This record gives sequence, structure tokens and C-alpha cells, in this order.
Amino acid sequence: MKELFPRMLQKKMKLMNSLKDLRKADEVMQTLYENIVVEWKLSDSEDRYIERVLWISPSNDVIYSIAMDDDKAFPIMKPYYEYKDGFESNLCKQVEWINENIPLIDSEDDSEHLTIRDKSWDAIKDIVLDEPRCFEKGFRGSRVREALERIEIHKSTIYRYLRRYWQGGKLKNALLPHFNNCGSYGNDRIPKDTKRGRPRKFEDDIISVSPIGIEFIRYRE
Repeated sequence: MKELFPRMLQKKMKLMNSLKDLRKADEVMQTLYENIVVEWKLSDSEDRYIERVLWISPSNDVIYSIAMDDDKAFPIMKPYYEYKDGFESNLCKQVEWINENIPLIDSEDDSEHLTIRDKSWDAIKDIVLDEPRCFEKGFRGSRVREALERIEIHKSTIYRYLRRYWQGGKLKNALLPHFNNCGSYGNDRIPKDTKRGRPRKFEDDIISVSPIGIEFIRYRE
């Protein structure tokens, strides 16, 4: 009996630790979703790496993300567990990213801007709607070549549209003229009197709300 009690206690402790790990994993899964912006702390320095999660695999094993502070960035694939480990060890956290430079459309006076936006969308829609294959360099390159045969546009322009769309939260409005990616993040912001975010006119635009570890990989396409 004296030996039995310590073994039972040990098994109970293992079970409790397993349940604790499951709860932690569940918390991470609830934290991660498509379009979330994550800030990573790089080693002991003050440097930060900011990225937006573009896609999470249904099995929660891989994630595609894109760097926010890089005008040459392309989506990269990372393992899901890096986010799990990062959140648990406080190496990364969710941050608010506000793009106040996305124009708000409230009148027909901006029809010219809408026309430009729609032409930009037409150039990339067949690419970006094919997730997750659009995040793969080879597939993306072939689709870009197909778009070049269909419309008169420079290859670098299509890639710029793709980057603006992905960094802008996979919003069609990110393709409006004068949009840029100089958002801000960190502390909570106090809303101004003017409305921020998506205008009523485009409520049919869908934001997919659904993520990988930190590597500095840049594809030249």
C-alpha cells in the first residue's frame, strides 16, 4: 500500500499536466486566426518582426504569413508549432494594425477610384482566390504569366497588387488608389470621429478570419 499511493499520485500529476498542456494548446488555437497580425521579439534585441497570418491549414500543421514592413515580401510557409511555442514563451503576441490610409468610399464621386480598384482586382482575383496554392511560388508564377497574356500590365505591377492585397488584410479595398501599408500597431487606439475600417458600401467584401514560425525568407519573383 505504501508503494501504491505514490504511484497513484504520480499518475494523477501526469494526467493533470496533460490536461494543462491541452488547455494551453486550445488557447493558442483560439488566438490564431486568418488575418491576425503578430509581432515577434527577436532574441534579446529591441528588433521586432511584424507579420500577417494569411492562411492556416485545416489540420493546424502549417501556416502562410507575410511580413508587414517589407515592400518586397511574399508569403512564406511556417510550421504551426512555432506559433504555439512563441505564444507560450511570450516570444510573440497579437498586435493591432491600423491602416488609416485605405480610402473610405461613401459617394459616387469616387467612381474613378472604384474603376481602378476593380481593374486591379480583375488582374489578381484568379490568383488570390485559389488558396493555398496562390502562396506557392511556382503556382503563383504560372498564374501571373497567364494574367500577363490576358491583360496589358507589367509583371511587377501584378506582384505589387498581390502584396497590397495580402498585407492589407485580404481586402479588395486595399487596391484602391493611394493605399499604402504604413499602418501602426502596438497600443490600443482611441477611435476618431470619422469611421475607420471597411466602408458600408463594400460590406459584401469578406474578411477571412483564420497561421507559422519566424524565418527571414524573401522570394525574388
